[in-house]
Amino acid sequence: MPWFLLWTLLVVAGLALIGWLVWRVVRSGVALGRELAEASERVAALSAQVERLQEATRREPELAVFDDPARLRRERDRRDRERRRARARAARRRALSG
Repeated sequence: MPWFLLWTLLVVAGLALIGWLVWRVVRSGVALGRELAEASERVAALSAQVERLQEATRREPELAVFDDPARLRRERDRRDRERRRARARAARRRALSG
């Protein structure tokens, strides 16, 4: 009789240990699933942003021959002004830091 109780206790304790381990694995699996879902959402958002950026950079350049010359001159002058301002800012920064 004592052997029967001892073995019964050992089997019940073993089953309890296995149940506890299975519970931990299931909880870890659920947590992993949540993390994967969140990562999937982030990757989807990033891939959408990459597609938008690629579309923005894929624009075919238009031939300037068919554009309005006055508009092209204005754009060129604006770019030149921006470059001059950027150079002046860089020179001021160098003068102040040096």
